[in-house]
Amino acid sequence: MKVWFPEFYMECQRDDSHREEIIREFLKHGVECVDNDHTDISDCDLIFCGTFPTYHEVRKRRPRFPTIPAIFYCWDLYPFQFRGTTSEGKPTLQSCWWLEYVEEMRKACLVLVPSQCTVNRVHEIGGKNINCKVVPSIVYPWDGEAFDGDYVMGVMREYQDEPNLYLIKESCLKLGIPFSDHKHRLSWEDYQKSILGARVLISPYFEASTGGLSLLEGLWNGKHSLVARSPRNGVCDYLQDKATYFDYDNRQEFEEKLVELYNHPITHDVAECRQWIKSRYSTEVVVEQLVAHFRSVL
Repeated sequence: MKVWFPEFYMECQRDDSHREEIIREFLKHGVECVDNDHTDISDCDLIFCGTFPTYHEVRKRRPRFPTIPAIFYCWDLYPFQFRGTTSEGKPTLQSCWWLEYVEEMRKACLVLVPSQCTVNRVHEIGGKNINCKVVPSIVYPWDGEAFDGDYVMGVMREYQDEPNLYLIKESCLKLGIPFSDHKHRLSWEDYQKSILGARVLISPYFEASTGGLSLLEGLWNGKHSLVARSPRNGVCDYLQDKATYFDYDNRQEFEEKLVELYNHPITHDVAECRQWIKSRYSTEVVVEQLVAHFRSVL
């Protein structure tokens, strides 16, 4: 099978080595992937658009090859992505891009997403006729030496319209708990150190497709998480019973559990957690699922 996979890119990847790794794994299953340099894709069996940023190229080429089936991997889909307007009341360029992206997904034979809550959003925004299934994200963990830095850490970047955007900051200031709420502004080295030193990692949002893969990077190194239980947050799909949960709209419950976990941190058995993560989110496991879906549409 030959697949046009623009830029060999999915949003879970952090560097080029991860692109190389996924291509090698596809080859093990008899799937040859070609990039944008392969300008004539008429010899391809399938188009795989692995992320929103590469849809532009897919949109440009697909009309010339209408018989080649396409599969999209949609990392997330949030209402705020479509709400931007100019001073004249017209959609912003960014909003137009997201509208185009949904239009392309409607033409796809299959849309894959990282969680059930993302399936729901795809159907709400794009329509229930979109064939949408869950394939979890690959997790690329790293080894580190955990320590007690005497703080808690929020792992989510800023999302518009998020009701719990400032929950960590407000609660920690009220309770006198040191916190790091980095919003993805740290260097890679400082980010890793922050994960390793946190007494508890926190994902408090009402809506998030995965709840933040940083939580699984932390779990890989024995760190526990406090996360929101919400019908719009996919974190439950990923951490399952390896986290402490609070109802996203119950601040009192959040603060009580935050105090408990700060004063009495929970640590996990590293070897057990690493095997648990490998069995669910490794490149080998996820690519096997992707290939099964590729074959299902041919």
